[in-house]
Amino acid sequence: MIVTSLWFCLLSGLTLGFKALATRPQLPDEQRLATTIAAQLNAAGFTTRIEVRGLGHVVHARRGDCRLMARSGDQSGQTMPVLMLSAKPYGALRFGYRGSLSDQPARLRPTLEGYAQRQLAMIGIAYERPVQIAIALSPACNAHLPDLSRLGLWMRDA
Repeated sequence: MIVTSLWFCLLSGLTLGFKALATRPQLPDEQRLATTIAAQLNAAGFTTRIEVRGLGHVVHARRGDCRLMARSGDQSGQTMPVLMLSAKPYGALRFGYRGSLSDQPARLRPTLEGYAQRQLAMIGIAYERPVQIAIALSPACNAHLPDLSRLGLWMRDA
């Protein structure tokens, strides 16, 4: 009986140990996303700067009278008060996702895609998934905005 328990403990320890060594914790690469947003805005004639905050990277952009703020909106359910506060100087907060712009963030699909991306990253499979962009625009931005709703998000090692 004791021998069986020892073998079970040994095999369990080895299995869990190999799994722990084989998996790599991954985080959303918000710096890469912010750089991509800034590059698209620069290509559209905006001047940009990236600000690193506690809850992620924020891209501030300006072109003439048009001012905007853009950042990852993936955690919008948890960070909505912070997003609304940071958007206030620019205008109403909107969410770009999969080619559309909405007043409310998408919930289910981005959550499922993020979960799948994290799980696959743990076993070494990396892919870019569509990301939700939180964006606030001044009223003068109507004709100047490039489509930020089709951007993707990669994972990086933690």
